[in-house]
Amino acid sequence: MKKGVIIIVALAVIAAVAYYLFFDDKPQEAQTTAQKQKPVPLAISKNPEAFNVAFGQMMDAYYSLKNDLVNWDSTKAANTATTLKQLVQEVPYDTLQADKNIVLTAKNFSDEIANQSEVLSKANNIEAERRAFNTISENLYSLINTVRYDREVIYHDMCPMAFNETEQAYWLSRDSTISNPYMGNKHPKYKSGMVTCGEVQDAINFASK
Repeated sequence: MKKGVIIIVALAVIAAVAYYLFFDDKPQEAQTTAQKQKPVPLAISKNPEAFNVAFGQMMDAYYSLKNDLVNWDSTKAANTATTLKQLVQEVPYDTLQADKNIVLTAKNFSDEIANQSEVLSKANNIEAERRAFNTISENLYSLINTVRYDREVIYHDMCPMAFNETEQAYWLSRDSTISNPYMGNKHPKYKSGMVTCGEVQDAINFASK
């Protein structure tokens, strides 16, 4: 009888230990894991959604234009520049919660981007397209800093030998990898050997500010 009681007590202890090891800690472990894997929410933009959508579409057209020039596709670049001109004119700068002078400055940069996009679309050679692209890029860089566009990190890149192998020129990129629109993949002298020539000058990141 005593032996049976001892066996029952022993089984009860084993069951209690097993429950503690295999069941009691699991919810806490699962909760800790879930907390570690919880996604970080996207920062709330300081600009209106209508502005961000339109500005983002304009940036997409700009990046497409940059890629056209990397690929030495002057016909496609001309068509993309026409799209860029249209999209930059559709950005609703008046929706910005900003000083009137800031809005006016943004519109001035925007107008110059539209003007140079038209120049690029009518250029008769790829070097002329690239010179217009450089002006577009510098005005766009200033525009982004003026409106404090905060939907992505944007890299400001520089080529030290864009024109005549001595003149600097600039462009914008979504990542830090250099893909040079002034040297490109089909350069008459360097072929694709200089497409990675250049360096990042600045990283615009208003999302973190």
